[in-house]
Amino acid sequence: MANRKKMEHVLGLARVSVIALLSGIALGSVAGCSLIGSANVIENIEEAAGVEEGEPGSVDMRVGDIFDSEYHRVIFICPGAVEEDVINASGGTWQGGTDEDDEWVPPSSGSVEIYRDAQGRGASKYVSSRASLDELDVCSALGGVVAVLPADEQVSFVRAEQGGPWKLH
Repeated sequence: MANRKKMEHVLGLARVSVIALLSGIALGSVAGCSLIGSANVIENIEEAAGVEEGEPGSVDMRVGDIFDSEYHRVIFICPGAVEEDVINASGGTWQGGTDEDDEWVPPSSGSVEIYRDAQGRGASKYVSSRASLDELDVCSALGGVVAVLPADEQVSFVRAEQGGPWKLH
């Protein structure tokens, strides 16, 4: 009897989790935005460089290739940026929103926001993720707090030491 109640409780929690997950996906789809982690970005750079996790290396690649799908442009937003900086750098086309209320929250000290979008029929679909500057240091090479790059722009990433960050060169 106790095991049956425990199993029913676990199944109930699983149902609630699935509903919450599906609701989040639906809301993200309606808003056209999602916030994801940076792990696949780092993995994609390592794969392009032909190195194992954490190993030093370098690679020249299209900046859009750091993602698993195609985007129109990539915007790197560094600590210290304010919304006006991003709007100005994007020519007024940026549609930022990183929290559940679709309001933009600037990256904290020690992190970079990687924002990318695809222009579609009258709408811009975008995804935003954040990475630690300890993993992906693009900010030291930018010369400013925001960089807007076409997805097909060639860039170089270099990791000079074991476990160090990938740096944009």
